Amino acid sequence: MNVDRLAMRIHGSQGRGAELLTRAEEVDELDITIFMPCRDEQGNVSRSLNEVVETLNSYHYSYEIIVIDDASTDGSVIEIEDFIKNHPTVRTVLKRNKQPLGFSYNLSDAAILGRGRYFQFIGSAFQNRREAMRNIFDELGSADIVITYLEPDYRWLHRRLLSRFYVRLVNLISGYDIRHYHGTPLFRRVDVLRWHSYRTVGFFADMITRLLDEGATYVEVPTPCY
Repeated sequence: MNVDRLAMRIHGSQGRGAELLTRAEEVDELDITIFMPCRDEQGNVSRSLNEVVETLNSYHYSYEIIVIDDASTDGSVIEIEDFIKNHPTVRTVLKRNKQPLGFSYNLSDAAILGRGRYFQFIGSAFQNRREAMRNIFDELGSADIVITYLEPDYRWLHRRLLSRFYVRLVNLISGYDIRHYHGTPLFRRVDVLRWHSYRTVGFFADMITRLLDEGATYVEVPTPCY
C-alpha cells in the first residue's frame, strides 16, 4: 500500500469513527449479513433465498439472512417460513411489518438486527443470480465498499437512459466518477448503521457519496441484472 493510499485510509477511519470500526471488528460474529427486503414477491422470494444459499455454499464465509417483509398481501411470508423450516442450518431472521415502511427504514432495521462484518443487499425479485453475487463475494474484504454496475444491462432502453442520466447528475454534483448507483453494493455493516440512506429513492447514491467523503475505499464490479 503506497503512502497516499495509507494516509487516505487512516483519514477515512478517523472520519468514520476509528473506535467504532475497531469495536465492530471485535463484536461481529459472522462474515456477512444478507438483507433481503420483500413485498408481494410470491414465487420469487423462495428462489432468491435458495440462490443466495447455493451461491454462498461455494465459499467459507459465515453468514445470515435477514428477511424483512414489508406488509406483503400475497403468499410471500408462507414461502419465507417454508424456506426457514427447510434450511434449519441457515441462520435466517424474518421480520414482518404490519404496514409498509419503505426500503430505507428496513435497510436500517436489518443492519441493527444483523451480526455480520459486511452487509449485502440482495433483492427478493430473483433478479440477482449466482454470477452476479459471485462477482461481489469474490471482492469481500478488498475495500470498504464493493459497488456494482450493470454489465450486461438487460433493462428496457428508457430505464437505461434514465439510469445513465441519474448517474451523471450525481457524479456532477458529488465530484465522483462512479459507474452506477442503482445496484446491490456491499458495505461494512457498521457503516450502514452510521451512514445509512435517509431517502427511499436514493438508490444508495447519498450513502455511497457520504462514505467516500469520509475516505472509504471502494472497488467496482460488473454484475448482470435480470
